[in-house]
Amino acid sequence: MKITSLFSYLKPYAGRSVVGALFKLFEAILELYMPMLMVKVIDVGIANGDKDYVIKMCFVLVGIVFLGLCCAMVCQYLASKVSQGYGTNLRNALFDKIMSLSRSQTDEYTAASLINRTTVDVNNLQYFIAMLIRLVIRAPFLCIGGIVMAFIIDPGLAIIVVAVLPVFIFFLAYIMKKTLPLHSNVQKKLDSMTLVLRECISGVRVIRAFARSDEEKVRFEAASAENAAANMDVAKVAIRLNPITTLIMNLAIIAVLWMSGAKANYGSITNGEIVAFINYINQILAALVVVANLVVTFSKAYSSALRVTAVMSAECDMPNGNVVPDFSSTDDIIKFENVSFSYNGGADDLSGISFTVKKGMSVGIIGGTGSGKTTLVNLIPRFYDARAGAVYVAGTDVKNAKIKSLRNSISVVSQKTELISGTIKENIAFGRDISDEDAIKALKAACGYDFVEAKPGKLESEVEQNGANFSGGQKQRLSIARALAHPCRILILDDSSSALDYATDAQVRKNIREQYSDVTVIAVSQRVGSIKHCDMLLVMDDGRLAGCGTHDELIKNCRTYREICASQGVTE
Repeated sequence: MKITSLFSYLKPYAGRSVVGALFKLFEAILELYMPMLMVKVIDVGIANGDKDYVIKMCFVLVGIVFLGLCCAMVCQYLASKVSQGYGTNLRNALFDKIMSLSRSQTDEYTAASLINRTTVDVNNLQYFIAMLIRLVIRAPFLCIGGIVMAFIIDPGLAIIVVAVLPVFIFFLAYIMKKTLPLHSNVQKKLDSMTLVLRECISGVRVIRAFARSDEEKVRFEAASAENAAANMDVAKVAIRLNPITTLIMNLAIIAVLWMSGAKANYGSITNGEIVAFINYINQILAALVVVANLVVTFSKAYSSALRVTAVMSAECDMPNGNVVPDFSSTDDIIKFENVSFSYNGGADDLSGISFTVKKGMSVGIIGGTGSGKTTLVNLIPRFYDARAGAVYVAGTDVKNAKIKSLRNSISVVSQKTELISGTIKENIAFGRDISDEDAIKALKAACGYDFVEAKPGKLESEVEQNGANFSGGQKQRLSIARALAHPCRILILDDSSSALDYATDAQVRKNIREQYSDVTVIAVSQRVGSIKHCDMLLVMDDGRLAGCGTHDELIKNCRTYREICASQGVTE
């Protein structure tokens, strides 16, 4: 995807963009005409003592100023509408693209970087579009028009102005070359700072629990200082723009005044023409300053455009299939065939995994920390693709399945509970249209109905960001209820009851077993007691399948499982 393709999001506003630019052009024409009126006021009205003529021309000047103000206001309004619409369209498209990327790709970009690209970088492009409409025609027109008018008044003096332009253009090119890489560095440092901030905010309880507030403060201050230093690098280059531009043009004005004084003595130029000429130089100066600032804005926008384009042009490394899994075609609802997997091409996190799950079975997965339990279940809904081997759901290789159809048939409750701001019912429905009865049924199965019913608003009670107004166990039960409210063939519980007491955990599993008997349940747990009654247990050890069978079979045949049981006091 080319950077220029980002302008395609401007198409719906093309008409308003042109109209806005034309109004700004008309304002610039009026601005160029005003010094010529000043010539008449001075050389005709004031020189001849014609008071009525001066008053009449003053009214004309006021009218032109008012008309120019109206044109500017119309342009500003249209530029705001267009830039906001452009930013909204681009931001929505970027969000859709991010949602289509695989989890490995979002991991590679990092959440902090993707947030900044969707907010800060799009805002930079939005601001650039607004400046483009307001100034891209006006500034060059004033500059070129001012030079033309200067030649009309006095070609000899105009040459002085033209002579300094190459110096200015060279300086602009130098500034642009310097600032482009610096702006890219600023965005990278901002990503790093946002990442640290995000980690500190999301992990604030852990930070406080381990009394690491001071250390995290130092860590954030270091990231903030790096961001400030990167911005200062840009500022050190950019601050030279306006002073040097002003210096160049003021030197030109001094030269013009010196030469025009001599010309005035010989009568080859009038006082009014001198005033008009200086006005045109000031207009040229103002236009050049605007152009200089546009260069800085462009450098910043170009850096942002590269970052946005990098995401927009990324091809999903997990192409969508075209097969809808048919759950009536086979009894083997899940099948792993010699599956191996690694993150980012590193050492294998899973190696040679093979097993088959029949419809309606309950499967428990247990193993030590880092043994690959979560990685294994993440392959079922195709959050990641296996490096080798194949994962089948309802007889269909997940790589050939339509991702939406596949995931619609699977409910997942992850280790980290994710609740959104809104009501309890909105969290359970999660965008689907469900009745209160369905929500209550799911809550009862998840043993969450009692604490919801005790709240004044019941299902309409508010959920704060990340469920901050609920305990860990309550959040887990709401997450389980959300999964149960979604009609599914496979239910994955990834250590989703770690915050529940043993009695509640057992009751939740009993409810699921009795009320959702047609659903195949895959339960990851650290507790032997939570999964020992499953139809099949998978024992993971360092990315390999150390054992597969029932509790009784594994107690006899699997050393790893016996060690886990012994560590938890389970002997039979």
